[in-house]
Amino acid sequence: MRRIAQRLAAYTHSDDPIAAASNLIAVIVAINLPFWPLSIHWLVGNDHGASYVTFFSTPFFLAVLAIMRLSSLAGRAMLPLVGILNTLASAQALGAASGVDLFLCPCAGAFERPPRAAIERADIDCALSGSCQRFAPRAA
Repeated sequence: MRRIAQRLAAYTHSDDPIAAASNLIAVIVAINLPFWPLSIHWLVGNDHGASYVTFFSTPFFLAVLAIMRLSSLAGRAMLPLVGILNTLASAQALGAASGVDLFLCPCAGAFERPPRAAIERADIDCALSGSCQRFAPRAA
């Protein structure tokens, strides 16, 4: 189990703290998505075949990590977009009474720019650790 956790930590690692957080969120959602239809079946008690729509977005959440390695900006933009599309598909499949629409709130919040204090804190942490090349001084 420890080896799996180490590999997962290495795969989600990024020098950009916002990208690393996005990677972690994408992995957590992707790991949990296959269990959502089971929990809906357990809660509702009958066969809700429409709940399997949530399972089909799992590869897209896993693709966020691959895209993040190519472009941090594209990966950070892809995470809320995939979340919004998953939420809209789930709301369409399960109906408005399911309350799935509430998942749009965290997706919309992911588009906001982080507060300046968080960026400065990340700059300081990165500079103190010396492991972040993004904040290295540029040669003139």
